[in-house]
Amino acid sequence: GCSESLGEREDFRLSVIRPHSQWAKWTHSGGEAVESEFLVKTYELLPQKNDLRFLKDYKEFFWTSGSQFELCVKEVPEIAGARHFCGPGHTFTRVSKVLKDMGINKPPQILPHYEYWLELAKK
Repeated sequence: GCSESLGEREDFRLSVIRPHSQWAKWTHSGGEAVESEFLVKTYELLPQKNDLRFLKDYKEFFWTSGSQFELCVKEVPEIAGARHFCGPGHTFTRVSKVLKDMGINKPPQILPHYEYWLELAKK
């Protein structure tokens, strides 16, 4: 099964269909587990050196990765004050924490997925 874009804090009641089973999270070497979750670190994130200054021209962002957000806001701190969107899972938790640490007490808005955000942006 997969809980992608559903959030990590939900109880999916896996035991109803498969007693004595446990969720495993397949993630990168810096990934974090939530309680009662087995972590399988399968890859490593290697940030590329790109010029990210163009990001300061944008007012809204949809994040699919907390580590991506951290890298971008570190390189271009001006974007912290923009409107941020993401799914309900670990990305939301991580983006919220980074924003709060920067003195911004407005968490990202939760949307079901990137395509939904694109449709809203067109309106």
